[in-house]
Amino acid sequence: PELNIIGMRVDEALKNVDRFLDRAVVQGVSHVRILHGIGTGRLMQAVRARLAETGYIRAYHGDDRNAGVTIVEFK
Repeated sequence: PELNIIGMRVDEALKNVDRFLDRAVVQGVSHVRILHGIGTGRLMQAVRARLAETGYIRAYHGDDRNAGVTIVEFK
């Protein structure tokens, strides 16, 4: 499962990320991908800041093949 938020404003993107993560946890998914693109880096920074404060996430990291993607692993 993955979520594409490329081109969204930060506030809109974070609302989508929150809903996406909640659904993934309910469905029992082990990991997801968030496509935020590279651009200015604001979207990536905002997404990773939100992930850092979310308690049910085990880890998150950039994709080795695509800097515009963050991979999220759940506990």
